[in-house]
Amino acid sequence: MIEGHGNDLHHYGDKVKSDFSSNVAARRVPEALLAFLATQLEAIATYPEPDSETLRNALGNRLQVDANQVFVTNGSVEAFYTIAAAFRQSRSLVLIPSFAEYEDACRMHDHTIFYKSNELLREAGSVRPQLVWLGNPNNPDGRLYAAKEIEEQLQQNPDAVFVVDEAYGELCSGFESVVGLVNRFDNLIVVHSMTKQYVLPGLRLGYMVTSRSLATRLRSFSVPWTVNTLSQKVGIYLMSCEEFRIQSKENILRRSIALQKRFSSLPGITVTPSLCNFFLIRTDGLEAAIVKKKLMNDFGLLVRDASNFRGLNNHAVRISVQSEEENEQLFIAMEKILEQRTKNQD
Repeated sequence: MIEGHGNDLHHYGDKVKSDFSSNVAARRVPEALLAFLATQLEAIATYPEPDSETLRNALGNRLQVDANQVFVTNGSVEAFYTIAAAFRQSRSLVLIPSFAEYEDACRMHDHTIFYKSNELLREAGSVRPQLVWLGNPNNPDGRLYAAKEIEEQLQQNPDAVFVVDEAYGELCSGFESVVGLVNRFDNLIVVHSMTKQYVLPGLRLGYMVTSRSLATRLRSFSVPWTVNTLSQKVGIYLMSCEEFRIQSKENILRRSIALQKRFSSLPGITVTPSLCNFFLIRTDGLEAAIVKKKLMNDFGLLVRDASNFRGLNNHAVRISVQSEEENEQLFIAMEKILEQRTKNQD
């Protein structure tokens, strides 16, 4: 599904003053990274490494795994579709609400899909999935699973492969990666995105890490040259720059908590607490599509209508925090929309 993810910034162009709809980190691309990119433009005259070998080696060193257990992908979405293809016609369990691409990838490759809300597998039951798909932290609600909890699931369900999407891990307080478990368990695939933390969604860069046995299976479904030369060079550069890993995280999370508290004070708004740079609100009495339209048309502020996430209803809105000034503008705009609704009711 080409637009299942819901990002529709391109529909509005320069009408958008502030974009709260995307979960990319709330900051500009670092100047040092832009300067580096400017020195690499001539690299587009050469073919990229077909399997991103140099970047795989750099990631393997960083993650302390064999480079052959690492797959560099054109964003994390390519990883999901590669996994679904490698396990074609499997029984997949998707924990909802969650990123639509898990389900879309499974559907494309004829999986039988089951859904479960919130909790991990407590017992196998009658479903007995072959794959379990979950986000940690989860999109859209910021739900977190402890690494120990996932480890217990891996032990208790050895016949199920767990696909753990850690795309937002670096933008969430309390997050614990499970990459360190791939050499202990043959039923774990960890997917990561480099676009969220480093503000690179336009370059499309991600990777997956897995056990040696699963790596052999996935490799036969890998496509050469899916990651372009510039993206590979940026990934290698970032692996050599420790400072890019942690910049602004604390400020982003502080702004998220502050905005959640302010929204909780508004009448008719219910906030789902999140320790990430994004969170869900429920707009009682106003449909999410109407809220989105009013914020966009009247204030130039774009939010994510989250009603198309399976498991949510048409009152769900996702907000990704921006600067303090932009967050204040969104709060004031939401206040005005709610005041106008009250006047109309009277």
